[in-house]
Formats: sequence, structure tokens, C-alpha cells
Amino acid sequence: MTAETHAKIREFLTRQRAAQFRFLTGLVRRPTDHPDVDFTEFLDFLVLNLSAFGFRIDYHSVPDARCQAAGRATVTNIVARRSFGPGPTVALAANVDTAPAGEGWQDDPFSARIENGRMFGRGVVSAKGALAAYVFAIQALAEMKTKIAGSVELHITCDGESDGDLGAGWLLAEKLVAPDYVICPGTTYSLISAANGLLQMEAEIRGRSAPASRPENGRDALEAATRVMAAVYGLRSAYAKIKSKIPGINSPSILVSKIQGGESGRAVSERSRLTVTRSLLPEEDVAVIENEITNLIGLEVTRVPGVLCKIRRAGLSLPLVGGDKARTLIDHFQNQAVAVFGNPLPEVGTPNGSMARHYAAAEIPTVLYGVGPANPAAAQVGAANEVLNLDDLRKSTEFLSCVLADILKSDSLVPDAVSARE
Repeated sequence: MTAETHAKIREFLTRQRAAQFRFLTGLVRRPTDHPDVDFTEFLDFLVLNLSAFGFRIDYHSVPDARCQAAGRATVTNIVARRSFGPGPTVALAANVDTAPAGEGWQDDPFSARIENGRMFGRGVVSAKGALAAYVFAIQALAEMKTKIAGSVELHITCDGESDGDLGAGWLLAEKLVAPDYVICPGTTYSLISAANGLLQMEAEIRGRSAPASRPENGRDALEAATRVMAAVYGLRSAYAKIKSKIPGINSPSILVSKIQGGESGRAVSERSRLTVTRSLLPEEDVAVIENEITNLIGLEVTRVPGVLCKIRRAGLSLPLVGGDKARTLIDHFQNQAVAVFGNPLPEVGTPNGSMARHYAAAEIPTVLYGVGPANPAAAQVGAANEVLNLDDLRKSTEFLSCVLADILKSDSLVPDAVSARE
């Protein structure tokens, strides 16, 4: 990318800064902080603006049966496209449902209040801020009036609660999208190329009821459950010795995330059920970890005579592993980082899960880049008073537009991808 192109991008975005703030304000002021929220008003606002910006909009509603199986009433995904001719397709993907607003805010969590160059509101960083950066980065690209080739897509989903299964996962499985590169929300000051996964194992423990006055006549399922819990939490000290080689990812975590039991409150518990949740490092073998947890649960249950246990996998989110295929996309980012910021971005991993794993599993080069500080805790993501430094939004938008311009320059055609679309 030339210095002239960069200057045009910066000039356009400077003129559009107030419009970008208005767009982000509109996103934040429309709550999407619960899976049962009616997203209609939010999506109507979004589509109205994207249409005015020149995007072609496609709605993709997930079948009701699939939604209900995941505990959702409805899920609608939006794919918005801008095409500049034959060439590679870059997707910028964001799920716009947020963490619950919660308590402890200084004022209305959906006010989008601006103070001292910062905007406050639920979702202002994760991930509505990222979406605002994506939209205006594309707008700057479209206004450059220089020769570029290819297309950009916005994959906008409302399924963070289902870990992307009803969003990116469903769009890919149904072959509704097939990008050549993918960018998902991250931070302004680092490039994330790896992320932890998550394994959930459920244990259904069965014993035999007996009166509370004669517990020796029963087989206590809750006693077995407490042994499992103690063993699970005992693993934490051992896990502290396991370290990922990827910066930003430390040790795996494990906890009992759900437990049920005690039918009458006046008798030995006949049944209990618990869920063990274990993070997965990008370097770990899922089968090995699953076997380890299964054996641990089974061993502890056998310590209570007469109690039986059924163990099953309740959920699996695979880690994001960048691999060699992502290297080309990473190089585009790092080349532009030197040009725009004067130095490469730190390449790190994140202990958080990401819907990016669906794209990586489909062997599409995928990285995470968005808005906000390197440490999400500093932005209060998921907590009260979530806050975005608006200068981070400016920097991210400008940089992303430069990256897109570099990927979509006229000599960057991807023959296999082009022939597949023609």
C-alpha cells in the first residue's frame, strides 16, 4: 500500500469521525444483552445504515428447531457485502449480542455517554465497537478511488451464548459464506492468532434413597458428587504447572460449573448431576483431556459403594490454532503495522473462546483484531462501566482499512477462489 493510499484513508476517516461515533452510539443504545431480547430494533437500525452505506444485505434465519435445541427462540444472521470485482473475499465477523448489563453502572448502561474522549456502554468494546471499526474501514476502502480487487463481507450474528454454533458455524455448514480470509474482534494493540477452547463433561450420578435418620441404608449420590468436586478443584494446583507456549495464554482452567441434587431435602440423595468445565490450550489433545476427566470422575464415584455414574461430553469448543494457513493473513497485518504504527503488532493468544474457531476449523486463515486495550479488563468488558477510548477506535479503523487495501490490491488475486466463484 502506498503512502498516498494511506493518506486518502486517513483523510476520509477524519471527515467521517462524527458519523462513526453516531453509528456506534446507535448500536450501543439498542440493547442486545440477553439471548431472549428482541433483536428486531437493533437489526432494523443496522440494516438501514448498512444499506445507506452501499452494502448488499442478505438475511439468514436459523431454523426454529435448531434454535430451540440450543435454548434460543430465534436467531437471524446478516451477511452484508461490498464487491470491487473479481478477487479474494475478506470477511469481518462480529457477534453483536453482549454480556448482561448487570449492576453497578454510574448511569444507564445503554446511554453511550461520551466523556473525556471515552464512550461508556454495554457492548461498546465487545463487539459493537469492533463492528463500527469494520464498517467504516470498508467505507474508507470504497472511497479511495484506487484500483482494488475482491470483496468484503460483514458476518453479523447474535449468538454469542451458543459459541457461534448458530452464527458462523451455521453459515459455514450451510455453505452460505465461503471467505478467503476472516477477521474477528480482538484489540487495537495486538494481533490474536490463537485462542483457548472449552470442554464440558456431564456426570449423572445414581445412588439409592433412604431416610435422613438412617443414611447407612442409602447410597448417597451427593456424597459421590462432593468427592468429584474436591478432585476437580484439586487439579487446579497441578494445572498451574502446565504453561502454554503462546504469549497471552497461561495455564488451563477447570471448575464445576453446575450441580444439581437433593430430591426431598429430608433423605439421602438418590441422584445428582454435575458439569465439569475445562479450558483447552491450543497445544492440547482433546481426546487426552476428555479421557483424563472421565477417569477422574469415575474413580471418585467408585469410592462411594453402590453408587453408579454415567459420563458424557456435554459440549466442545475447539481451540483456535492459527497454523501455517494463517501466515499470509498475519503477514498482511504485520506489514501494515510497521507502515502505520512504526512497529509490528505483538502476536498473542487469548484464554477466551472465540467464534473464530469455526472459520479456522474450515481451514480459512483467521485472526482476531478489533478495538480496545490489550487487556480487556481495562475496558471493563463484561463488567459495569464498559468503556472504549475513542482514539483506539480511530487507530483500529484506519489500520484495518490499510490492511484491507493491502489484501485487496489489484495484483492479489487468488485464482482458486476466483474460479470457484465464477
